[in-house]
Amino acid sequence: MTTVADAILAAVRAAVPGDVMVYDSIVPGVAPARYVMMYIPAGARSSYSVDGTSDCVTVDFQVTTVVSSGDPSYTSAMCRWLTGTVIDALTDLTVSADGVAPARIVHRGSQGPRPDEATPDKKVYATDQFTLETVRTS
Repeated sequence: MTTVADAILAAVRAAVPGDVMVYDSIVPGVAPARYVMMYIPAGARSSYSVDGTSDCVTVDFQVTTVVSSGDPSYTSAMCRWLTGTVIDALTDLTVSADGVAPARIVHRGSQGPRPDEATPDKKVYATDQFTLETVRTS
């Protein structure tokens, strides 16, 4: 069974270079120098119909791109590039998953690269917000 989250993760994994890992909420073990963290909930259900059936599904999710390097100027530029790659891969992408109608992803906003001062390897990260709205089919 393919879920909305599975389809979104697959799209990002296909878009980024092979050395960039794409994780679903948890980094297992030591993180690589470049990675993408996806925070994709199951979605909120609501009703827009007269019968009151909650068949509408809204998935608001966050993507965080992370890069580490000894050179802060390179790290920020690489983070911006990786963020742009993810935005390009997801914005206007139509996602198909089991149990829901195909739906288009909308980019809702960004926070540019900023340092994570708590990490010894000078990580820089950026976050983006996306939304997908669809209807349950089963």
